[in-house]
Amino acid sequence: MPSRVLKAPAVLFVDPLERMARHRDVESRHRADVEAAYQAGLQDGRASGTGAIPSMVAALDQAAAQVASATRARHADDVGALLDVATELAQWLVGRELAQDPTAVVSLLDQLIADFPSADAFVVRVTPELVPVVEAEWAARAGATVVADPTLAAGEVELATPVTTASLRFASALATARQLLAADHTAGDGGIDA
Repeated sequence: MPSRVLKAPAVLFVDPLERMARHRDVESRHRADVEAAYQAGLQDGRASGTGAIPSMVAALDQAAAQVASATRARHADDVGALLDVATELAQWLVGRELAQDPTAVVSLLDQLIADFPSADAFVVRVTPELVPVVEAEWAARAGATVVADPTLAAGEVELATPVTTASLRFASALATARQLLAADHTAGDGGIDA
C-alpha cells in the first residue's frame, strides 16, 4: 500500500519550536526597549525636579515615540512570520492535493490547452513522477510530447507551443503573492496607530 506521507521536496518545513524561540526573543527585546524608554523618562524627570514639567513632558513624548517604534518593528516581524507560515501552508496543501489526486495536473493542462491559440503541436513539461499519469491521460492526443523536468515541483507545469509558452510554477507564484502581501503591508501603516 503506498505511503500517504507528504513527499514535497520543494517545501521547507520549519521547526515550530524555533519560531517560538524567535518570537520570545523579539518579545523580550520589545519588553527591554519599553523598560529602557520608561527608565530614561523616569530618570530625566527625577533629575530635573518638579519645576521642570516641560522637560518631563518632552521625555515622556520621546519615550512614547520609542515605544511606538518598537511596536511597529515587532508588528512587522509578526506579519513576516505569518506570511512565511501562510506560504508554507499553501505549498503543503498543493502537495497534499496532488498526492491524493495526481490527475489534477491533467485537468489543469486541459484548461491551458483550451486557452492556447494554436495547439496542434506542443510540449508539456511535468515532474518525472507525473509523466506516466499525463501520458496515460493524453495518449490519444496528437502532437503532444510529455517531457520529465526535475526542476519543477509537484504539480507545476510548463506548456509550450510553437507560438507561446505557459509556465505554472506554484513556488514562484506563492513567492510573488508573499512579496505583494508584504509590500501591501508596508505601504500603509500596517494598522498600528503612531
